[in-house]
Amino acid sequence: LNRAFDQVLLDVGLHRAGVTFVLDRAGLTGDDGASHNGVWDLSLLPLVPGLRLAVPRDEDTLRAALREAVAVADGPTVLRFPKGSLADPLPARERVGTVDVLHRDPQPRLLVVALGSMAGVARRAAEVLAAEGIGCVVAAPLWAWPLPEGLAALATECGRVLTIEDGMVSGGLGARLGQ
Repeated sequence: LNRAFDQVLLDVGLHRAGVTFVLDRAGLTGDDGASHNGVWDLSLLPLVPGLRLAVPRDEDTLRAALREAVAVADGPTVLRFPKGSLADPLPARERVGTVDVLHRDPQPRLLVVALGSMAGVARRAAEVLAAEGIGCVVAAPLWAWPLPEGLAALATECGRVLTIEDGMVSGGLGARLGQ
């Protein structure tokens, strides 16, 4: 997608065209090599006016995001998912605004925001942290951009925020939340 960014911005975004882009090699792609790693999209794509960016964590959320994305007519949408198989189903335990909560400890001190394929890693990390006495909320927003409704409330509730995403630090969700 990096090579096509000009078209995404100028031919789609500025015209608010209802185009859906499906990126099937998001994050680190292993044996494809560094030139094929899909780690820049989370930083670059929020620059496109009116763009919505989905980061599904499993097959169910991928299907939901695709249905939502193709129904959007007033701007571009992007779905990103990693190379290979999708994760086993990771159902939400609750929803805050538009954010799925996968795990909640009593009296959480840390909000862990996991994008897409990082959701399972975040849930396992929360279990380890809970064993050390650090309560967490694990949030997995389906739509990472624009910033999901409910994410700020969860951050306020917990006080500290950690993002786990398979992209660049600069311009990623963590950087945007910190602004």
